[in-house]
This record gives sequence, C-alpha cells and structure tokens, in this order.
Amino acid sequence: MRLYIALMLQKIWNHEPMYAVAERFGVEKGWLQTTLQSSISQAASIAKFSEKITTMWPLRKLLPELVQRLSEAAQPELLPLMTVDGIKKARAGILFKAGYKTVGMIARACPLKLVQELGTIRLAQAKSIIASAKMVLRDQVDEKMEELDVWGVATDNFSYF
Repeated sequence: MRLYIALMLQKIWNHEPMYAVAERFGVEKGWLQTTLQSSISQAASIAKFSEKITTMWPLRKLLPELVQRLSEAAQPELLPLMTVDGIKKARAGILFKAGYKTVGMIARACPLKLVQELGTIRLAQAKSIIASAKMVLRDQVDEKMEELDVWGVATDNFSYF
C-alpha cells in the first residue's frame, strides 16, 4: 500500500490532475486528497522535529521544500497566479474562484474590481498586483521573443500590449 501511495504522490508531484490519479489507481478523489494532506502534515511535523535534533540535518534541509512542493502540487492551477508578487496560495485561490484563471486576466483587471473581489486588500495593493502581473507577462513575452530570435524568426514589428 505504501508503494501505491508513493506512486500516487509522485503523479501528483508531477502535476497530474487529482481526478486522473484517483481514476488510474482506482481510489476515490476524496481519499487521495486526504492522503495527500496527511502526507504533507506528517512531513511538516518531521521537519519541525528535525530542527531540534542536530543529527537530522539532512531532513531539516529536504523536508520544508518537499512540504511546499507537495502543497503547491495539490492545486497546480494556482501556480501561475502565484508567480505574481503579492499573491500567495490563499489569495490565488480566491482569485481563481473569482474567475481570474491566468496572469493575463489579472494584468487586465480593474483595480477597484480586484479590491471588491478580494475584500482584504487596499487599492494600492491591487494596483501593485496588477503591475506585477504585467511584469510577469512582459518577462514571458521577452523569453518567447528570445526563443523566436534563436530560431531565426523575425520579431522586429512586435510591440507590447
């Protein structure tokens, strides 16, 4: 059973959808979510414990990253939103539920509407989030432009949004 759980967690780690993993291994999605949360919780507990015992230094270095990565893998659709400054997991979840599924949607958002939908931020923070989303998009466009340049595709007539 531990092997199957490890294989399921590996699939989730690789950002396979939760429903697909549950279907592949013949388990309920709820059971898989509970198992994932339990694994994250146990890893976090061991990480805390390893901070107290100096001989457990390898776990102290490894487990916090493991906990973070598994937590993020539990909701891969939120990862792109979390690349924007000022957006952590909880805020990304709120934005996703409000219909902001991409960084581009955040970049085009109205600051006042963002304040209303998040409810916990000021107008200055909303403007900062939108500006950061625009920067993320510009960086992504620049990377693609460099790739096109490497491939020999002309990009001289391209302008930003």
